[in-house]
Amino acid sequence: MQVINEPRSAGKTTRAVEWVKQGRKNGAKDSSNRILVVMNESEKRRIMEVYDLGYREVETWRTITRVYCRPAMSRTDIEVFVDNADQLLQAICPAPIMGISTTMESGS
Repeated sequence: MQVINEPRSAGKTTRAVEWVKQGRKNGAKDSSNRILVVMNESEKRRIMEVYDLGYREVETWRTITRVYCRPAMSRTDIEVFVDNADQLLQAICPAPIMGISTTMESGS
């Protein structure tokens, strides 16, 4: 798992978008098995417009976690990058989050 921890406007989203685009087949828009996960629909629309991502290359947290999306997300070739994970976690839990831990997969 890649973790980018930098200040605002340091290029975190740009690097996440580049990661998604690197997964495109023959450079074709919407052909990537990689998905950038964002907070909400307005952020999805903004990211699509600013970074020229396809509709299936960026998705909202809500859509990713809905039941109808689970079969697609369980495909073994799908990879996701959660943008602004700190904001997402804070939206889920109203108490101040003072820390997180992650577990690296073997071989990462």
